Amino acid sequence: MAGNYSGGVPTRLYNGVGTVQSTHPLGMFPLPNPQHVYVDQDDFTCYLASDWVVTAGGAGSAVALTTGVGGQLLNTCATSGVESITGGLNVNITNATSAVNGLKTWFKARIKLDATVANPDYQVGLTTACTTFNGATSGVYFTKATAAVVWSFVIRTASTSTTVALPASTVPTASQWLELAWYFDGKGMFWIYMDGNLIGTYGTTNTATGNLGSDLANLPAATIFMGPTFLNAFHTGTSLLTVDSYLTACEVVR
Repeated sequence: MAGNYSGGVPTRLYNGVGTVQSTHPLGMFPLPNPQHVYVDQDDFTCYLASDWVVTAGGAGSAVALTTGVGGQLLNTCATSGVESITGGLNVNITNATSAVNGLKTWFKARIKLDATVANPDYQVGLTTACTTFNGATSGVYFTKATAAVVWSFVIRTASTSTTVALPASTVPTASQWLELAWYFDGKGMFWIYMDGNLIGTYGTTNTATGNLGSDLANLPAATIFMGPTFLNAFHTGTSLLTVDSYLTACEVVR
């Protein structure tokens, strides 16, 4: 109500929704406070190469826009077997996940897999600079290794990984459109999603233990900054990884 200064969240159904107290400088701002969370997202209606670090090997490797509703980015790996990678590490950086600094972090990406499922290596998530499969020094990301029958969730720091095999429901299929996502609560627990469905939890929050495991020894430290990464590698032929969109966000403490 208009006269409520009790510290509740003001809601304005016709003019917007607030996420701060009504006495805050943005109390009458008709949108959620954008300075609570740093958000980096792209739907690839355009592609600015200078915003990304690209490593592509062999004739035919490329990263370029392709036809798709709202825009899509096509990551092509050539027959030489050298990985092609895009990593938004020039300007698209986000704070690290860390139980120490207590920052909530989100990652979500919608991708399309190659028609030949068995062979490609895929790596999708947040990492430091990365030029080979699992080559980042630190990150939190999804992988599908050559001939792997399920996806894995990887937590990595100082080039040491904890790799968690995801449930059998994550078996990839040919030319599959797939949404991969995770949320870190800033206290020690990851919620892991596929196609909008929660498929498991990992970590510990107070006395709760994730159903997929709990070891956070390789959780990236607070001083590490990571960017969205999409890696594609075939090893014996050409493969495609299409990225429809991604969103990564991190809570901001000011």
